[in-house]
Amino acid sequence: MLLFILTSEKALTLEYDEIIKRIHAIIDDKDFPLLAGGLAVIKDNKTLFCKSIGKARLNKDGTENKTSNEFVKYFTASISKLFTAVAIWQLDEKGLLKVTDEASKYLNFNLTNKNFPETPITIEMLLSHTSSIREYGHSPEIPYNHHISEFFINGSELYNNGSYSEINGPGYFEYGNIDYCLLGTIIENVTNQRFDLYMIDNVLTPLNITGSFNIYEMPIETLDEVGTLYSKLTNGNYDINGNWTPMIDDFSDGYPEANYSEYVIGTNGALFGPMGHLRISLTELTHLVYMFLNNGTYNNETILKPETVEKMFKIIWKYDEKKNNGNNLFGYFYAFTRGLTTITNIGKNRLHKTKNLNFSGRTGLANGLFGGLFVDRAKGYGVVYRGNGISVNIFEHSYDFSAFEKWAIDFIKLADDIAQFDYPEIDDGNNGNDNDNDNSYIIYIIIPVIIVIIIIIIAIFIYKKKNKEDTGNNQEEKHELMFKSGDNS
Repeated sequence: MLLFILTSEKALTLEYDEIIKRIHAIIDDKDFPLLAGGLAVIKDNKTLFCKSIGKARLNKDGTENKTSNEFVKYFTASISKLFTAVAIWQLDEKGLLKVTDEASKYLNFNLTNKNFPETPITIEMLLSHTSSIREYGHSPEIPYNHHISEFFINGSELYNNGSYSEINGPGYFEYGNIDYCLLGTIIENVTNQRFDLYMIDNVLTPLNITGSFNIYEMPIETLDEVGTLYSKLTNGNYDINGNWTPMIDDFSDGYPEANYSEYVIGTNGALFGPMGHLRISLTELTHLVYMFLNNGTYNNETILKPETVEKMFKIIWKYDEKKNNGNNLFGYFYAFTRGLTTITNIGKNRLHKTKNLNFSGRTGLANGLFGGLFVDRAKGYGVVYRGNGISVNIFEHSYDFSAFEKWAIDFIKLADDIAQFDYPEIDDGNNGNDNDNDNSYIIYIIIPVIIVIIIIIIAIFIYKKKNKEDTGNNQEEKHELMFKSGDNS
């Protein structure tokens, strides 16, 4: 079976079986095994490839219970934040809020960093993780019958060493989940509807997605489509020789239930996981890709206006080491929009070794899952990848040229081989760090040399001018003039 791929230069063919073989090579690596992995590639408004393979659920004895495929829904971690951001932008379009507004306006408490009270925390800061709110290792999953404000109240059981940075005020980038927990709460307060239900009505259903942020109220037939996330553990620690251990959505003892009859809308949007709890299939994730590539429209349904999509993709934060304006997590983040990360190809902030991919999107890493959804709207490219079964520290499982996990890079390379992304090849020997190296060279060597040369030229000019004016002076006066000119320089 052949998968036909068209490029601007010529028609290429890639064997479908070869693609499957390479996915198997990624997930069957004996040193870094996965249970499942999948990839979707979009180009020129067409899906070139969309397939997931492996195991979606295991029996208690470790045997396969459910096979993974592109229709199986998984907890998708921080990729979920893309959908939450879309909802915020919908409300901005409707005039129910403005992303530039102070977040406190739509919360039932004052969200202000007391260490920087003069700088308000805005909704766009929450979208871009520049709010100065910190989690300090505390889970932002505020329990049922608790108010999200308790996370910020000294003395509450949910307070953990303070929740605002004492050193860096609003505008400083630091990735965290609490930002999107607050956004979920804002959505509830603005719409007077539970977060998960608003998402179904206004984002997921229009995108023809049957998944949900709320596993507890999914229909049985939808729950049947949900896979379990696993990691290999021994005594609670990663161990590739350990047993596959369920991390989330383990249904071996039946499906979960919950009662939200006493929940008060607008008190705790975190309960429904706006930061990462969406269960969604690989195929359904491509629907969001198509929406972005088609300026906010999916299947003739307008989700966002084109001008809103432009605003959503506009970069509002860039990492600047000299200004110390953010924590880039070893190169993982270098630029952020109001909802997405943008790959800059500076340093280790890259997804491909020999091509500078102009991608924006999100990654997800949690409970054994890794994944990513990226688009290049200008060129019409889209890639979605994900895997189930992380059993190592991802920072110990990456290539030397990238901060991203090795599996992600391998999937992106396969996507490029399928789609033949039209980006210039770069020098492999420099590991794609040309921009970063060149910038450092300019800043630390070339610019100081130029400044010194300019100073010398000015000094010579001043000296010659003075020398011409004082030709009648004696030699001692000339030496004194040279000294003064040099001092001024």
